[in-house]
Amino acid sequence: SLMLERMLPDGDLQAGIYAQGFRFFEAFNMLGFLFAGLLLPMYSRMLKNKEDVGPLTGLALRLVLAGTLAVAVIGSFYAKAVMDLRYHDYTSESAPAFALLIWCFVGVCITYIFGTLLTASGDLKTLNKLAAGGMVLNIGLNFVLIPQHHAFGAALASLITQAGMALAQMIVAARRYALRTKARDVLGLTAYVALLLGGAWALSSSGSPFKIALPALAVTALIGAFATGLVSLSGLRSVLLLREEACPSYFRRPFATGYTAWPQPTSRGRTTPSTSCPSFGGSAGPSSALRFWASSAASSRSWRSNPSSVAKWSFSPPSPTASRSP
Repeated sequence: SLMLERMLPDGDLQAGIYAQGFRFFEAFNMLGFLFAGLLLPMYSRMLKNKEDVGPLTGLALRLVLAGTLAVAVIGSFYAKAVMDLRYHDYTSESAPAFALLIWCFVGVCITYIFGTLLTASGDLKTLNKLAAGGMVLNIGLNFVLIPQHHAFGAALASLITQAGMALAQMIVAARRYALRTKARDVLGLTAYVALLLGGAWALSSSGSPFKIALPALAVTALIGAFATGLVSLSGLRSVLLLREEACPSYFRRPFATGYTAWPQPTSRGRTTPSTSCPSFGGSAGPSSALRFWASSAASSRSWRSNPSSVAKWSFSPPSPTASRSP
């Protein structure tokens, strides 16, 4: 937005047009960030135990692609309708930029997977180098594309940069952890993309309105994801099991079990959390917060019916007689 504003005579207008599409992309981006919060403790535990991260990475990639590709296809084919949901002015100008920016969502979510893997391994040096390279690439592309294509050029520069970053992180992670791609997964992904593109093209060509095309394409994406093998019930169950193994305390109901999450003392007298998992209000996602609130509500109902039961689910500090390292 800053380069658009400074490089063009109507920079303020072009920056606003670009921002209209970018806000929708940024909203969807929160979903990918939450997914990265789920993967980090899993990768950390697996790397610590020297386990193979390939199956989890492949499963995470398939799940992410199934969702992000559906969002990208729907957003690109019905970009004008999506812009009209929020804005009234310049939606025709911002729709082409949004149609490109929504494909950045795919690249960003891929980097959330492989970037989280590299983060869990502690390889921040490589991530910083890739980020610096992406910054240089994006600035260079903006200098070339913005004068010719304005807001659309800035969106194109973002798409090329995000695709390059996703590809680079995939290559680094694949070489470091010997990740391999199965032919079955490639064929399934190809069939899934062809199904989405074909369905979106048929609906848009027939003039179907967005309120009809959206549920139709959503159902098509859901059925296609399971039919092509990108998503499976066994895969979803394995993610939940891995998550619970990585953070067993995160899935306990504190009021119902008397579980306490007090920090544990270290050898130097400092305190560290008893688990590496995020807190209920952190980036791990709203489901855990809802689980916490639900258990609190259940405990509140139990207290109203039997006030004497409060001792069974109240928090208690660690015993002062517990052994501590000097």
